[in-house]
Amino acid sequence: MNGKNVRAIEGVIDSVELGNVKLYSIPVMVLLDGFTPTDIDLLNNTPEKRAKVEDAFNKMQVILGLPTMRLIGQFKFDWKNKSLIFPQRHSLKKTIPNIYNNGLWLNTQLSINNLNYSGIVDTGALCFIDIDSAFYEKHKGLIQIDTLAQKPPLNYAMVTGVYRNIPYELLAQKEKIYFNNKILHRCPNDVQIHKANYSKAPTGMVGIYFFRRLGSKVLFDFQNMRIEGNGKPVKKKGGGFN
Repeated sequence: MNGKNVRAIEGVIDSVELGNVKLYSIPVMVLLDGFTPTDIDLLNNTPEKRAKVEDAFNKMQVILGLPTMRLIGQFKFDWKNKSLIFPQRHSLKKTIPNIYNNGLWLNTQLSINNLNYSGIVDTGALCFIDIDSAFYEKHKGLIQIDTLAQKPPLNYAMVTGVYRNIPYELLAQKEKIYFNNKILHRCPNDVQIHKANYSKAPTGMVGIYFFRRLGSKVLFDFQNMRIEGNGKPVKKKGGGFN
């Protein structure tokens, strides 16, 4: 998983019900050690962080994978009401694909300073946009970083392990990012540049905060291979975005 070995068994579930959708003969992988990283003891010196990580992973019961999502066809995130909707039928404003499957990952296409950027779609990643350092090095003459930014420590906790004090840079705020031919609104620390955690990753990752910023409701359409947002993004209490 993500280039790491995990203890697991594979099987097939007869049927799965998700709202008004019922799927049959779904392949599953059962993680024998659960979702909590096996090296969580690395956080023993920071008990508050460890407790937060354990609480988050203990609440996880199922990770819905890409093959199952494709079977569903269409689903919509309603951020305001914290719900997942399975529309009977949804007409798209545009039908030009903006997501694609390269055989390993689901990717979406963006533009950073007119450079094509293909990011892994990961709705479980607590980030906005992560740019792989290899992509930055290749185009560093065309992409500027914020050399004066105050950078807090960057730590990741994933099913496959805990990553602490990751070296990273921040994309300069003046750099323009486009999605669906629109400039994305972003905050100063939204776009991080560091070595990808995923093996064989393309150029980086697009996480849950990116999709929350597209609108109050976001449609994933695997029939037309397109993501669309509508409505104003939901802000946090006190202002600002997630």
